[in-house]
Amino acid sequence: MQPLEMKQLKEQIVKYIRVKILKGEYPEGFELVQENIASELAVSRMPVREALQILEQEGYIERMRNRHMRVVGLSRDSIKAHGRLLSAMASEIAVMMIERHYGMARLNNAYHTLRAAVQSGAGHETLLKLEKDVHKQFYFDGLGLFAFQQYERMLISFWMLAEIRGSYDPAQGHVLLGEIMANLETGKTQALYDGFRKYYDNVIEALIKDDSNE
Repeated sequence: MQPLEMKQLKEQIVKYIRVKILKGEYPEGFELVQENIASELAVSRMPVREALQILEQEGYIERMRNRHMRVVGLSRDSIKAHGRLLSAMASEIAVMMIERHYGMARLNNAYHTLRAAVQSGAGHETLLKLEKDVHKQFYFDGLGLFAFQQYERMLISFWMLAEIRGSYDPAQGHVLLGEIMANLETGKTQALYDGFRKYYDNVIEALIKDDSNE
């Protein structure tokens, strides 16, 4: 198998398992055995092992003494931590974009596309996708591939949870994003930090309000 094909397969396996965890189909404490997953997906063990390593780094699973993995589960605290880390990363990237005068036109285009979709009454799934696309524009040359990949992975899993739970209202979120965009235009860095924290706190509150895990 070519390196690119192997990379794509690994990413597909990561997404498959992540969705199972987020949906609760792999509940907390569920044991993940490489051989079983490889058999279930009709793939070799190598991409499964690499996918599990990524999910371990993301905090979804933990290694057991028998070298198998088990699902950690999503608590209210872990969702809060995830959102606040994203808030910190996004705000720092935004400040560096201001300093480098980089990427603002691309970011504005993505936000205006989202705003137009909200005004036209687009559906929940469409708005979530467009909102995630706005966040993916927080990037600049020099950030580095590794750093961006870590940010993107956290972003994808966070918005996947929002999509699965369906409790977050992107029509409301886009208003808070508008405040962030205004602060980007004026270069008010402290207001940016505050705006991102307010925005992600709003998303977090929506994701955990029906969660019974403490």
